[in-house]
Amino acid sequence: MSLDNCFVDEVVEPIHLIEVDQQQPTPRSRQSHLSTVQDLAAHFDHNNDYACRYISICQRNSWQPLQATRSMLDLIVAKHGISSSIWDVPSCFYRRNREVEEVFCVPYTESRDGSIIEVSYTVRYPEHKTNADQWVIRQTGIYHQLNTKTGQSLYVLFNPMSASKAHREAQEWLLTHAQEAQKEPFWLHRIVFSAYFPAWRQYIASLENEYLPIANGVNVAYVDEPLRIGFENLSTTMGLQRRFLQISTVLAPAAEALDEIYILITSISLTIPIHPRAQQFKNYHRQCISYSRMATHLQQRSQMTAQLLTDTLSFRDQVIAKEQTKNILQLNKSAVFVTFLTLLYLPSSFLTSFFGMNFFAMDQDNSRMIATSMIWIFIVSSVVLTTITFLIYRWRVQRDSDRHGMMLRSLVPRVNVPTDWNLRFMTRRLTSNQTSADFGQKESPA
Repeated sequence: MSLDNCFVDEVVEPIHLIEVDQQQPTPRSRQSHLSTVQDLAAHFDHNNDYACRYISICQRNSWQPLQATRSMLDLIVAKHGISSSIWDVPSCFYRRNREVEEVFCVPYTESRDGSIIEVSYTVRYPEHKTNADQWVIRQTGIYHQLNTKTGQSLYVLFNPMSASKAHREAQEWLLTHAQEAQKEPFWLHRIVFSAYFPAWRQYIASLENEYLPIANGVNVAYVDEPLRIGFENLSTTMGLQRRFLQISTVLAPAAEALDEIYILITSISLTIPIHPRAQQFKNYHRQCISYSRMATHLQQRSQMTAQLLTDTLSFRDQVIAKEQTKNILQLNKSAVFVTFLTLLYLPSSFLTSFFGMNFFAMDQDNSRMIATSMIWIFIVSSVVLTTITFLIYRWRVQRDSDRHGMMLRSLVPRVNVPTDWNLRFMTRRLTSNQTSADFGQKESPA
């Protein structure tokens, strides 16, 4: 991923920096807000004696680049001897206009160089937007450099928005628990998971509340009765299925990161005593597995519901088609009856029309009917018109038949038959008959 869209040219939201000095027995914390690379360089030059340094970089919103210039992050990397693994984390925070990489997380990455341990990863989590009353999936990135020899720690937190929940809680914890910063080097990881991961249960519950009415409606639906569900419910169910699948996919890297952090804490316990809160990482790992199981279960249920809903709608369409077929048959019966009536009254109508013409007249004196000498016009016109009508009808039927035959012939696969096919066929028939006869003669004595 290119880093060109990950940084801004001019900082609007300053970088938050909090440091805890190494003065004993009461360490003090101090914070700064820096907006230019010059201010950042001056601060690093005059403040090298620290036990804990926390740097918070944010986006203005989730689809915008980080509020830092490329030179500022280059300076942070150079001043602290950070390895190249850190660049994977800011590469996830870039300008975008659509939901790309919605389930991608930088996996837990760990590197060691003597007493220096570097840890970096990103996590995704749900967050409820109260103003819009909807849930969104955000991400946070963490880089942690720990010197197990001196106990000195550097933290870089990448936030999806200014004043994020994790940043506020980290800032409050550093200002009120400065003396514990060196005793608990993994405090930032704990705060990030404690700030965001309880929302997973609420998020899954909100999706389940949206899913259950559809599932209950499908379970009590009958194809021969009016349905309370339709294709819009099928679309909603498919969307919920995708979101349930997204949950289990996103939680997998977080569970892996929690497991690796706990293993790391255990491995360095000889150098740094294990803090009592270290067990929380194991508990968060168990919660991740539990949430993933819930999401997987609901994803499978929604898949079954979507299939059942599809079958129900299909059967319902078949029932409607059957009813329409019955109606068409009834209409055909009515048409047959009307045709019968037409044929019944057609001779009478014809006679009425024929004798109503001016070709005939009634001689009242002699009590007889007189026909005009021009009646041949009616007879010739009738014969010619009837002939033309039947010719047009026959031409139309023949043309439709030819078209239908050409269409069927185009669908039939072509087979190339050799010119001597008849000769080969007759030879094969004669040979087979002769062979069968010989076989019968040979087998008959037995």
